[in-house]
Amino acid sequence: MFQAVETSVDDVIERTALADQAGELVERWPNLEAADKRVILSCLVSRIDVQAETIEIAIWPHRINDVCKLDLDRRRLAGLKNDGLPTLTLVVAARLKRAGYETKLLIDSPAGPNRRDPDRSLLRLIAQAYRYREMVPMRRADRCWS
Repeated sequence: MFQAVETSVDDVIERTALADQAGELVERWPNLEAADKRVILSCLVSRIDVQAETIEIAIWPHRINDVCKLDLDRRRLAGLKNDGLPTLTLVVAARLKRAGYETKLLIDSPAGPNRRDPDRSLLRLIAQAYRYREMVPMRRADRCWS
């Protein structure tokens, strides 16, 4: 975050205060109205590109100060113009994985891959296959099935 605000905030004390405000926004985020969240994201995020192995999120770093303020004015944020202003691209390692009928987005953690719980649907299918195998009688080589 410090890298994102270096261009718009010169003073280190102001940067620290902005980081504190961003932390407060993180704490308030679950309780914000959906309309407020939508305005904040549309004001801050320029573009999101989903690639094969990454997600690239382009943000307007100069808007971080506007969205972190405690006195959030939805109309003022919605009216801000971002045309021609520089963006900062954040890259997150992620991949899509098929899991049954759904597709999951797996985001790698910086600490490395985490040990995941076994997939319940896969375990169920394996157990079901073993049960079916026990139900089917073993055939002898000299017999034909019709």
